[in-house]
Amino acid sequence: MNTFNRILIVFIALLGICASCGRFKNEKQQGGVSDTDSLLIMSLADSAWYLSSYGDMKAAEDIAMHIKTIADTLPEGIVKGDAWRSVAMYYNDVMDFENAITFYNKAESVFKEINDSVGEQYLARTWLNRSLLHYMGGDFLTAIEYCSKAEPVFVKYKMNRHLINLYSKLSEYHDHLADTVRSALYYQEVIKLTEHEQDFMSLSSGYLSYAIYLMKYGKLDESESYLQKMKVLADSIGFPNFQSAYYINMGFIQANYRKDYHKALELYFSGLEFARQSNNPWNICDMLERIARTYINLNHPDKALPYGNECLQIALEMNNSEYERKIRETLYNAYQLKLDYKNANIHLQRYLELWVTFMDAENQKQINYLTAKNEVQLRELKIVQLETEQQRKEATIATRTIIALASIGLLLIIAIYAAFTIRNLKQKKLIAQRDALINAQKIIELEKEKELIAVHSTLKGEEAERSRIARDLHDGLGGLLSGVKLTLNEMKGPHIISEDHMHIFNHALDLIDTSAKELRRVAHNMMPEILHKAGLN
Repeated sequence: MNTFNRILIVFIALLGICASCGRFKNEKQQGGVSDTDSLLIMSLADSAWYLSSYGDMKAAEDIAMHIKTIADTLPEGIVKGDAWRSVAMYYNDVMDFENAITFYNKAESVFKEINDSVGEQYLARTWLNRSLLHYMGGDFLTAIEYCSKAEPVFVKYKMNRHLINLYSKLSEYHDHLADTVRSALYYQEVIKLTEHEQDFMSLSSGYLSYAIYLMKYGKLDESESYLQKMKVLADSIGFPNFQSAYYINMGFIQANYRKDYHKALELYFSGLEFARQSNNPWNICDMLERIARTYINLNHPDKALPYGNECLQIALEMNNSEYERKIRETLYNAYQLKLDYKNANIHLQRYLELWVTFMDAENQKQINYLTAKNEVQLRELKIVQLETEQQRKEATIATRTIIALASIGLLLIIAIYAAFTIRNLKQKKLIAQRDALINAQKIIELEKEKELIAVHSTLKGEEAERSRIARDLHDGLGGLLSGVKLTLNEMKGPHIISEDHMHIFNHALDLIDTSAKELRRVAHNMMPEILHKAGLN
């Protein structure tokens, strides 16, 4: 990739950023994020991926850091989470596993807080991206685990294009685990989905992946048939990358399996034309190295060198150590074949340096991955410990609260019971006092009743006595008075009492005097006993 193209890509990306700065500020103040923000993040992420793919890691890093800066200004939501996901994908590409895991975790935490279908879909996409991180670290089982988490979400929402990508990755992951049955099944799922979707790009990719899988296990005829299907689609849509991929893999079959190097050369030269049309330095470099290697196999080192040197020049421009290492080995073999040991040793020495660097990088990659994974596990363990400690504290507080509430409740019950007991005792005391008062009143009433009975009896006795006295008065005093009457009646006649009548008259007076005494006696006898008690004599 030349300098002009790099500058052009960065300029376009920065132009979009500058045009959006004011809008970001305004929408942030309004608390909203528009669809354009999401498109900007996607555009920047694609630019970062494109630049890293072409080896311009500095420009890719600048864009990734700018995405990170933008994400810090965004409110919580889909766009912020997608920005974190894009940054994680960049770190994934450059094998910075620790930062990749950190930003994947940030993205996941954002998407998990969005309780709707969109949040669920973006979370599944993050899991799919994260599977690649573990795959690159050689942890295929964890990579498969993340794909398995994402698969039901893609199926639920009929996200077939993502399913195609997921099944392609699963087939590759299972292939690395030597699980050929599952790998083949997933490749077939890719083919079925892509044919159903009529997505020529995805279908071409599916045909290519399955053809490579079949080639790996020696099923050359089937592999060539799928490569041919891919070429038909690639020719129909005019996509040079797939067209060159057809010639690369068909040439590989001829050179490495059928050992028909002349046929392989024809295919590689046709592929080189499409690679140059695509202006893809990766494909061009790959084709040039294959042509040089095939010429060496045909024992034509002089023909191999021009293509090898051109490939080396492109690899150095891309600063791609992998392609440089491969072409250094090819050039070493070419110079060896020419008996030019000086140049052969130069390329061999550089090849060995690159190989050591490569192995160190591979080892460092594994170390970085394991370190990052262990650190994440330690952080997760620490989080679990903190959560457990927090839960223990909360449980202790809850237990103490329950005990306190239970104690308060018990004390309240005791207080209520004591209050009711005291009230009952008071009521019983009042009832006892009332009963005692009633009993006292009853006693008084009984005593009064007895007195009344006694008085009644006394009165009855007095009445009887009076009856008797009345009889006595009637019989005694009545007789006397009758006698007085008769005596006085005898005096009726002369008005002057004679001396003879004087005696009678005196006798009458005596009778009257006797009657008076008798009357007093009777009156005395008639006085009730109660009057004597009252002091009335």
